[in-house]
Amino acid sequence: MERKEKIAFIFPAAQDTNGNEGPILNFQCEKLPVDTKITVAAAFVGLKQLKEYLISLDIIDKSGVTILKEPPDKLPVKIPVTANDDDADPVDVPGFLRAELSVKMASVGVHTIKISISSVDEPSKVLHKTESRFRVFRKGEWK
Repeated sequence: MERKEKIAFIFPAAQDTNGNEGPILNFQCEKLPVDTKITVAAAFVGLKQLKEYLISLDIIDKSGVTILKEPPDKLPVKIPVTANDDDADPVDVPGFLRAELSVKMASVGVHTIKISISSVDEPSKVLHKTESRFRVFRKGEWK
């Protein structure tokens, strides 16, 4: 039987001038390299009520090198979440994640957010994984 736990979507997020948070495609940097934070938003479907999951996140540049400012033994970043929605079907619970990650942006080009979900009980068994992309460029340069 196929597992129902799935990542519905993932995107890098930023606040607009009114303080509303939404997806962003382009990160414009005054200079590179720069230390900054990236907010990642994700949604999940098919989770099981009160089950504990482990969400793994990494962000890589166009060369495949991580830009997360974490020690190598802490990569990818792992975030525990528990499905909890009493109003949902107990075997189809929605879930949401907002994570602010410290990064060192060092190059222009397309960067990739990698995400996977696994059970806390079996962290090496990936239930679902996907990717999302965004662009980095220097202010005044459109590449």
